[in-house]
Amino acid sequence: MSEDFDIYSDPLVVIQEALFPALRVTSGAILALATGRSFDKGPVTAALNEAETMLRTGIAQNFDPVGLALSENDQARCKAAADIASEMQQCIEDGERTPDEIARIEGKMRDRFEPAINEVVNICRTTFIGAVYSHQDKLSQQTEEALGALDQISRQINFIAINASIEAARVGDAGRGFTVISSEIRSLAQQAETTTQRLGEILDRKSH
Repeated sequence: MSEDFDIYSDPLVVIQEALFPALRVTSGAILALATGRSFDKGPVTAALNEAETMLRTGIAQNFDPVGLALSENDQARCKAAADIASEMQQCIEDGERTPDEIARIEGKMRDRFEPAINEVVNICRTTFIGAVYSHQDKLSQQTEEALGALDQISRQINFIAINASIEAARVGDAGRGFTVISSEIRSLAQQAETTTQRLGEILDRKSH
């Protein structure tokens, strides 16, 4: 997943909005064919065409900006689903059908098209959600490393301040002003260490 990945920019929304309407309007069209009712083919073919386009190229186009890609096997499943969408579109465009033909269309919808769409959506969900978790783990690791570095810096500053206080005390009155400064530095270092520990505790609670 790319470094500039935006967790709130969800390609799944775009993908599902292109695929699920095709299932809904195709089911309605098949029901109309079965009952002899007229219906507007335009929205049905448009939805199926949009679904086919999404399956052939749209998924890759939506995943690419966030650094994701489907495996070759999953791409093959998308292509197979796109082919079925094309077949369903042809079935709807052909118009009136005999009862046996309508039954075959219903079977294709039930046994092939709907399962294929659901499978592709599940593939996309698994790919995207897995990448989100992986991205969050990476960010957590980077945060832990940064906190560790801050803790080390605050400890080093504290150590330097203590040594400075010792040296200032050794030279007597001449180092009195520096003693005050080193004391303030040590106080700031301790505050930084406490804040770093609190941030670490917050991160631990968030990760669990």
